[in-house]
Amino acid sequence: LQEWLKRDVFKGDILIYTYYHKYSWRSLPIDIPKLITEEVHYYKSIGVSGMGIYSEPANWFTYETNHYFFARALMDANMDPAQALHDYASKRFGPAATPIEKYFQILEETTPNVCSIPGTVVQSQDEVQKGLDTLEEARGLRDQAEQEASGDPGVKLLLTKLQASLDYTITDVRIRLQAWKVARGGGWADRARGMAPLIYRLRTSFIWAQGAGIFLVPSAYTDYVPKSQKQPGVKTTG
Repeated sequence: LQEWLKRDVFKGDILIYTYYHKYSWRSLPIDIPKLITEEVHYYKSIGVSGMGIYSEPANWFTYETNHYFFARALMDANMDPAQALHDYASKRFGPAATPIEKYFQILEETTPNVCSIPGTVVQSQDEVQKGLDTLEEARGLRDQAEQEASGDPGVKLLLTKLQASLDYTITDVRIRLQAWKVARGGGWADRARGMAPLIYRLRTSFIWAQGAGIFLVPSAYTDYVPKSQKQPGVKTTG
């Protein structure tokens, strides 16, 4: 990239295609506004002509903050991410802006570090537990936001979407914590059995929130019906 930017040979536009939305994140809310702001600033400072990103209709809401910060940073590479978050929370969540601003701060500090996504390595069971406790703090902030937005149906709908996304995220971290315990032996059978209800909770989350802009999942996850719930004469997959 640095050689191309010398313009000794190549004279055309140089653009960066970003991955601030990844399929490998499995619709987990990996919020990285500060990183996005820093990288856009860097690329602009070295002479990159522009940047691009993509969105998926199935989980557009989950990555709305990343897209918002990306668009704003392209317009103003020197913007203050803290101010941008304040503006986003105020304009999008109105009367619930204050707790939601703190909510997204927690997500940025937590989800990229403890969710089970490629490249995220945890060092101990305590580290996963700490992340889980922090996400429970985020749940409290979301609940507070719902109380403060009691008279605004539009904001309440957004908060319902956040609830579905957060429940999914907390379940994902609980699975990671359970897997950590299983991998270290001791009561292996009991801990392995404890994984089943967590995985079932993920699947029911997907089914409940289909078409809400929160999850992009394979149809096999949403079509599956446990044997205990199958009805005679009804054909299902799974």
